[in-house]
Amino acid sequence: AHQAALAVYNAQLHLQVQQMAVLEERYRLSREMHDGLAQTLGSLGWQLDHLKMLLERRELEAMERELANTRQTVREAYMDVREAIDGLRLATDHPGGLTAALTEYVADFEHRTGIITHLEIDDGPYALSPEAELHLLRIVQEGLTNVRKHAAAHHVWVRLQHVPGRIELTVADDGKGFDPHLPRGRQHVGLASMRERALSLGGTLTLVSSPGRGTRINVVIPTEKGEAS
Repeated sequence: AHQAALAVYNAQLHLQVQQMAVLEERYRLSREMHDGLAQTLGSLGWQLDHLKMLLERRELEAMERELANTRQTVREAYMDVREAIDGLRLATDHPGGLTAALTEYVADFEHRTGIITHLEIDDGPYALSPEAELHLLRIVQEGLTNVRKHAAAHHVWVRLQHVPGRIELTVADDGKGFDPHLPRGRQHVGLASMRERALSLGGTLTLVSSPGRGTRINVVIPTEKGEAS
């Protein structure tokens, strides 16, 4: 009876942990949509108001410039929606696991954006829990989203490797970079989410960037925290 009660308790505890993980993921996604898509649509509304004012003033040249900006904002909104949907669909529980999911997502990113994307995955082993795999996949998605929106890069490199005691994930680009010591606005809100995901796995996230020299994000998680039981 004692063993049965303990088994029930452990099952309930496991269910609670799963429910908390789902709630945390929903919170992250809602915050990302607020910081990304919602602000993009807000900017679109302001641009339409500005277009209306220019139309009333018959400032045709200024209207053409603003229309070009508005079209770009619409494209950004479309990409934000696409990536939000992808974030909800991302999964690693199909054949091939994390390796197959990363390969598929990186190929789709390159096709959609035209940014040449190099993926390197060593042989592992990657004995990760489904939660850890999903967090790593989402970190890659968020990192590539920042590259698309802000880096003006021609190439991006994604590397996943296993070394004794830890797993390392790197996302690097050859874009315009930035000064990480300066205050960061909404263009880098994804960094906070990526860092939270790394911390939830008992790991760390470091960022190296400078103007004109691209950006590199490196995530390290200990295998003791990420291995499945």
